[in-house]
Amino acid sequence: TSFMSEAEITALMEKLIRTVFKEAIDVDLPEFPRMTYAEAMHRFGSDKPDLRVTLELTEITDAVKDVSFKVFANVANTPEGRVAALRIPGGASLTRGEIDAYSTFVAIYGAKGLAYIKVNDVTQINETGLQSPIVKNLHETALKAIIERTGTQSGDLIFFCADKAKIVNDSLGALRVKIGHEKGYLNGKAWEPLWVVDFPMFDYDEESKRWVA
Repeated sequence: TSFMSEAEITALMEKLIRTVFKEAIDVDLPEFPRMTYAEAMHRFGSDKPDLRVTLELTEITDAVKDVSFKVFANVANTPEGRVAALRIPGGASLTRGEIDAYSTFVAIYGAKGLAYIKVNDVTQINETGLQSPIVKNLHETALKAIIERTGTQSGDLIFFCADKAKIVNDSLGALRVKIGHEKGYLNGKAWEPLWVVDFPMFDYDEESKRWVA
């Protein structure tokens, strides 16, 4: 008996999908890129990322392990914890009401809060250039790492989430898509196909306290 490999199966399914799109709505889909599950979760917080949205998550867990802001430090020193940032280009123009609404939104996914920094002047790594209640509790090394890793510019806003990795991924992953579509952080493409590969065989269910397929 002959069995098809995973690569052969995905190639066959991709050909089928591209044919259906062409025949049904006359759309020529490009070749589907591949991305591992680990990369998708790390960059987008989702195993089915909407690549039309140009925003990405940035890992800062290691950069905030020794800051005095305990919300970050306590999580960063926990094995299952993650602290991630989401840069919003030009986001310093967001109102306090909009920021509060986004904080309420991520609570749906288990997040306890949504910290932020408005970047008024990226050349001043202090409370003058960076507007936020948390800046005074983040040392200069951590702030510089955050600015550099996210590629932040003056006029941007950075959202932060610190919690168990699953909660951070679910929360910022959903926020990324919401802001992307609401505020127009899109690449202009109608379709952006993607194969996500190398999924884990099991996932831990917090409610039942066991591993499930």
